[in-house]
Amino acid sequence: MNSGKNSQLAFWICFFCTLAAVGTHVYLTNHHYSFKYGQVANESICNVSETINCNRTTASAYSEVMGIPVAIFGGLINFALLCLLVAFRFPVVSDETRQGLGGPIKLIALGIFATSLVMGGLSYFVLHTICPACTLAYALSLVVLVTAWMITSEHPLFSSGNLKLYPILAVGLVAAAFFFHHNTLRQYGGKERIEFMELQLDDWKNASVKTITPVEPIVMNPNPSAKMKMVEFADFLCGHCANAYPVIHNFVKAHPDVEFSFQAWPLDGECNSAIPNAEGTRCLLARVSHCAGQQGKPWKTQSWIFENQRDLLSKDQVKAKLKQEIPNLGLDSDALMTCVDSEAAREAIRAQSKLGADLNINGTPSLFVNGKKVSAGFSIPLLEMIYQEVTR
Repeated sequence: MNSGKNSQLAFWICFFCTLAAVGTHVYLTNHHYSFKYGQVANESICNVSETINCNRTTASAYSEVMGIPVAIFGGLINFALLCLLVAFRFPVVSDETRQGLGGPIKLIALGIFATSLVMGGLSYFVLHTICPACTLAYALSLVVLVTAWMITSEHPLFSSGNLKLYPILAVGLVAAAFFFHHNTLRQYGGKERIEFMELQLDDWKNASVKTITPVEPIVMNPNPSAKMKMVEFADFLCGHCANAYPVIHNFVKAHPDVEFSFQAWPLDGECNSAIPNAEGTRCLLARVSHCAGQQGKPWKTQSWIFENQRDLLSKDQVKAKLKQEIPNLGLDSDALMTCVDSEAAREAIRAQSKLGADLNINGTPSLFVNGKKVSAGFSIPLLEMIYQEVTR
């Protein structure tokens, strides 16, 4: 009696955990397309910090197989397992067929768990990132594996009766993945968007090479021998720059062999001679970023600025908000304000602005890769295409 109750409990745990895994992979799939092809947003329950962050795994080359999000395959195989569990537990098929489902249930649960181990290893040890939603999927795969083996303990892993099921599942899984992928891509511009990025890639390849020596840059992944070197010029009150921030940063964090240098280019005549109007706020924010970089906290400070642009529209607002936020940013208040007000910081921003003007920059953000300007905006897929071009 107890054995029967335990088996029934194990089934329902397996069933609901598999159902939860399907939902988790649906979320990850939507996040993947939204981040890579839609409107980039920092606000996400999956992005907790620099390390606990879904965007970084999405930006990596490991997030796709044959150009299709891994999450789609995960959702489909978990859905297939869910169907097999229903057929195994309830009289929706013949008794003979039900008896032959124990092996496939075991094998699929084992395959899902093994894949979770591989993906988790890549995330934690290669990308040094924790994706909360992915971690939930990994944990669910372990529970599903244990309970699946409990309810099918009397069934052999392989039998002549179920061997024909595996190729059917494999072909069906790949076909369904291609179908969902191409239909979803169509919602984000599909073929036209890819063709546009290919034109951008051609423009980048044919662009003239500029000799760029960044001025006191803030650098991520410093590497003199890097095959891909990115230099961005940005303004801290520019909406497009705020949208570009997670695109660039998550791409670079997912590619440790890519060097990224940041240069301020404020749309403010107080520190940028290429701009006719002077109001000072944008130059002040550029100095805040520069001085935070001297304390080793540039990226957290930049992230805070971009996320709070609407509250930083005047010098008084910047100083008031900064005073409140300095402890959370981990900055030394006295050292920061001394640096911000210094002539050295003002000169650094003026020099960065002049460098951008000499490169004929006429707007922000402006991105150069290996000395060539990337035209008409940029996205994760475009940067990945350039990366493949320069590293092959």
